Amino acid sequence: DGDLTWDVGAIMSVLAYNYPCGDRTLIKEIKRNPWLSKIDDNGRCILEPIPQHGRLWKPIETIAEEFCRLLCDEAMQACLGRRQIYLLLSGGLDSRVIAGILAKLLADGKLDCKVTAVTWGLSNSRDVFYSRKVAHTLGFEWLHIQNGKEDIFRNLNLSISKLGCLIPSQDLYRMDWFNTAASNSLVLAGS
Repeated sequence: DGDLTWDVGAIMSVLAYNYPCGDRTLIKEIKRNPWLSKIDDNGRCILEPIPQHGRLWKPIETIAEEFCRLLCDEAMQACLGRRQIYLLLSGGLDSRVIAGILAKLLADGKLDCKVTAVTWGLSNSRDVFYSRKVAHTLGFEWLHIQNGKEDIFRNLNLSISKLGCLIPSQDLYRMDWFNTAASNSLVLAGS
């Protein structure tokens, strides 16, 4: 109910790193817990140590095969019983990996569904070019959804009013487009 002000430092970190750094949000008066932290009884933020990860020394081929198997297993579990899968395909590495996993599962007969790659942004952008090329190469239907200034303002308002500025507005893409998707559809994104 009080006055809220933009956090210029958080805005700059979103522009530089794609997320607000530390405990910042886009609004100065709204804070969040940093990664690996907890709040003590006095309301102070206590940073936890980074967990030990250990080392895995195996041939790269073995690691790649195991990673592929794990991704396939996770995708199979997520897609189980779905007839329509929408893949957010930016054209970047993460979404291309997910696209490749879905194509492998379809080719192996482990999935029986329709995959539609969905891309947003400016028509002549690098992301749109590569996402269309990846989708066509893998045999997926491809949709390009425009993302104009009205969408950006709507996403900004959604980020502020519903999500406490914890998710930068550019990460919301055009999620309202999926309101028309069948309720048993699945939207996949890689990051």
